[in-house]
Amino acid sequence: MLVTEFSTEVVEAPERFALWKEATAQLPCNRLRSNDRDDFRAKVRVLGLGEVKVCAAAFPHLEVMQTAKMIR
Repeated sequence: MLVTEFSTEVVEAPERFALWKEATAQLPCNRLRSNDRDDFRAKVRVLGLGEVKVCAAAFPHLEVMQTAKMIR
């Protein structure tokens, strides 16, 4: 069992949204927009159980966009 945690609070407030975008860049929905860009406080915890991963995330308003190309 492997637990991984990530928090944007490791950097100063103006850098938090950029850090979140960088950390989630590998996800298929990587076009993000938020009303809280100036102080984006986000946390994610992933529990690895072999081939299964359980994820708990907390963040303020976040709009996730996918283009048709991303969906394909």
